[in-house]
Amino acid sequence: MEKEPGSSEEMLDAARKQFLEEDLNILDFEIEELESRLAFTVTTEGSGESCTTACLY
Repeated sequence: MEKEPGSSEEMLDAARKQFLEEDLNILDFEIEELESRLAFTVTTEGSGESCTTACLY
């Protein structure tokens, strides 16, 4: 059975794809944020100063 253009199945597939792309964008942002926090923690710990949780925010 062939899909009709604009069928509900195609619309559902498009919505799923958009949802997954948005999730990936959010995860990419969170990964970048965690990487920058980690880099800050490593440089702070390397200098001999202690870094509490408060300095990460």
